[in-house]
Amino acid sequence: MTEQSSEPAQSPRAKAPSGLAKFLGRPEVRAALLLTAVLAPIGIVFSQLEQYRSSRQHLGAEYYNIARALVDGRGFSDPFGERTGPTAWMPPVFPMILAIALYLGKSRVIVAGVVLVLMNLTWVGIGTSLYWMARRAGSRIPPLFALVLVLGWALSFDYWFFVCTTDIWLQAAVVTLITLAIFDHLTTGAHRPVSWGLLTGAALLVSPTLGFATAALSLVSLLQAKTRRQPWLTTLAIALLVMAPWTVRNAVVFKQFIPIKSNAANELYQANVVDDDGVFDSVNQQVHPFNRLDSRFQYGKLGEIAYVKDRGQVFWRVMRDDWRHLSRNIGNRAVAMVVYHPLAKIMDGPIGGPIRHAVYASPILVLLASISVRGPHRRMLRVLAFFCLAYLVPYVAAAFYIRYFLVLTPVFLTILYFGIDQLAERWSSRGVKLAPSPKVN
Repeated sequence: MTEQSSEPAQSPRAKAPSGLAKFLGRPEVRAALLLTAVLAPIGIVFSQLEQYRSSRQHLGAEYYNIARALVDGRGFSDPFGERTGPTAWMPPVFPMILAIALYLGKSRVIVAGVVLVLMNLTWVGIGTSLYWMARRAGSRIPPLFALVLVLGWALSFDYWFFVCTTDIWLQAAVVTLITLAIFDHLTTGAHRPVSWGLLTGAALLVSPTLGFATAALSLVSLLQAKTRRQPWLTTLAIALLVMAPWTVRNAVVFKQFIPIKSNAANELYQANVVDDDGVFDSVNQQVHPFNRLDSRFQYGKLGEIAYVKDRGQVFWRVMRDDWRHLSRNIGNRAVAMVVYHPLAKIMDGPIGGPIRHAVYASPILVLLASISVRGPHRRMLRVLAFFCLAYLVPYVAAAFYIRYFLVLTPVFLTILYFGIDQLAERWSSRGVKLAPSPKVN
């Protein structure tokens, strides 16, 4: 007699994985969960360190004051805390996010907690996006290496990614979307004018320099297009429409044309008159109007537009008398694109310092090594290089510090992965056998 199994036979339908199992089985989902499992505990540990309490509640300084004014019903105003009236000192998106969190949470501590969560989610999104691109276009380097790059980069600049609640995460989230849009256009050939236009407009309202770099991509594509220029014109038109309400508001309030921010002349003054080397650091930050009472008094007395104009006049007078000083500052800022310049000396210790210096320089060095090498990623590397150049050149000319650099984290990590992959592909073509990474169907 044949022995019967005690377990009931399962039908083919019963063996089929559930929708949740299918979702969790996706490689990108597993990558996101892995990043969350690593980054979330690190973020929690940093959030409990008492020495970082003030940095946790930084919230972009002026950004948070404007958010308080919004919640109190005073509109976009009072960037330094006093009742000084309407402002265009900062772009509008981050204050709006903080205002929503403050309105719902009623506490600065809760707002800081919300921003810390958003910061962690952003880095998970950056890593997952890079992993997704690596699986689809990687040639020689395994996609898991993308996650290693993300974790190494985040841990190298832990203060900016896990502690200080400024707007780096927001700008980096926008840069992630821009990087994915570039990847989509180059790999599929599709142009999505509405999506690109909305993204460019959003970038402008998050950061004028970031928006300028994004718009520059569309403008160059428009100039290069021999036919079908209409999609690129549509992109730029939509971006201008997204930006228009804020620009109109500024024109009505201040009676002059201010596209996004009003304080460009003050940035020139701070970085080239107050600062001795042209690269912001913690010493320079102490004489910023946010921290210096006499400057805030003068701001309140003159009003925002007159104050900024006065700072601009001082800058031009000093530069006219000593243009070599400005030249030296521009040179220092250009060097700071490759050589790590910490915000404070205490952040450049004997172990962490050398690591940060190496990690900081790695994207530019890999880009220079790979951009001219024949391979599958050369076009993408060149487009990403142009985007970085369009973003960084204004900062070289005017004012710079590491916060502005780290905004490009998604692009830098993409350059690192695909630049290394390009070099590996080139090395392989010379006769060295490397195991190819698995292809994605």
